[in-house]
Amino acid sequence: MNLFKFQIYELCKPGGLAERFQVSIRVLGQLDLLDEDLKALLRQIMVDTRNRTGGFINCCVAYTSRDEIVTAMSRAVRSSQLKHSSADITDEVLTRYMYTADDPAVDVLVRTSGVSRLSDFLLWQCHEDTDIQIVDAMWPEFGIYHLFLVIVRWQRKQMNIGQANIQTAVGGVLIFLVSLVAFMVMCTCISRGTSPWTFKLPLSWTLSLA
Repeated sequence: MNLFKFQIYELCKPGGLAERFQVSIRVLGQLDLLDEDLKALLRQIMVDTRNRTGGFINCCVAYTSRDEIVTAMSRAVRSSQLKHSSADITDEVLTRYMYTADDPAVDVLVRTSGVSRLSDFLLWQCHEDTDIQIVDAMWPEFGIYHLFLVIVRWQRKQMNIGQANIQTAVGGVLIFLVSLVAFMVMCTCISRGTSPWTFKLPLSWTLSLA
């Protein structure tokens, strides 16, 4: 957990990426299982960033999808949503009590390390139209090249299956073009020995990394 504590602090420290891009940080999972210092840090980060409007990052810590589903069921029972009969148990009711209740649907889930399993991660959220991609790279090695390929595959699938509306199609093309430019800039910067630029995509696109 020390590595996570260091990384989350670097992301959220004054002048860090989260502040520069006005990103809200949300931590999902059983925070009570964490040590007191880390728990206090994460709760303070969530309070400090909750009103930002530049997007959000969900960090799953002490998390399993089965636990999330059980927690959602418990919350629904406590709220009297299920007080009449078992017929009251619907996917809509449970979705309202998931950690990700306010989030858009997951467009792409990337499973790093090349292992073909979800490892109890976002099982409820990935039931509908989620593109699950297996990337043969460990998480620390996942870079812009891998992200570029993920976006291209997703955009191609959207076009091929004929389910993309005009907005999705145009958005996919724009994401592809921005990613292509970013990839070219990265290659140019690496060849010159400088740091790649940072791009912020102005489009709504949900990516989860397992």
